[in-house]
Amino acid sequence: MNCRIAARKFFFFCDPHRRGKACIKKVLLSNCLQELMELHQESEEEVTDTEQAENRFSSAQLICDMFLALDKVLNGTLSKQELREYADGTLTEIFMERAFDKRARRGKNGGGGDNAREMDFESFLDFVLALENKDTPGGLAYLFRCLDLHGRGYLTTADIHTLFRDVLKNGSREGTTGCALRTAHGVGLRPQSPGA
Repeated sequence: MNCRIAARKFFFFCDPHRRGKACIKKVLLSNCLQELMELHQESEEEVTDTEQAENRFSSAQLICDMFLALDKVLNGTLSKQELREYADGTLTEIFMERAFDKRARRGKNGGGGDNAREMDFESFLDFVLALENKDTPGGLAYLFRCLDLHGRGYLTTADIHTLFRDVLKNGSREGTTGCALRTAHGVGLRPQSPGA
């Protein structure tokens, strides 16, 4: 399982546009390869918890535990309601809906309604990686796709108004306006590069 998670993380950071392949030049210039090598060296040496926490490839067990804690019915996938409990409900409704709709797959039972689509572990891993690594190309690409309400590749004034209105509504309910505003501002207002 750890190898599968490490491979998924590696491609999350080296293939932000989700083409299923990574450019060798990007891989060699990225920090991912160095961090994988550090992780290998850490397994041979004693390492402090701080050093291990700094390496993005060493948190596999934490993410697995988080997924299992959210999966209340223990079916191996997360429903929208289960995903809403991520980060203690501090993320806005629109963002959670978009993240779920963009990354959820058809449920195992194939039933209709809200439970027909569920998020599997790999999709949840991408979700967590994007939120924890907002400053990386992979994180920005993921978050932008969630914030791009109409799939146009850019945000309009109306889109930003809708997103901020939801942030303010959620902030007054949860007391988290500042953090959510910084996230929406940092991701939503950066222009997307042509051809991305």
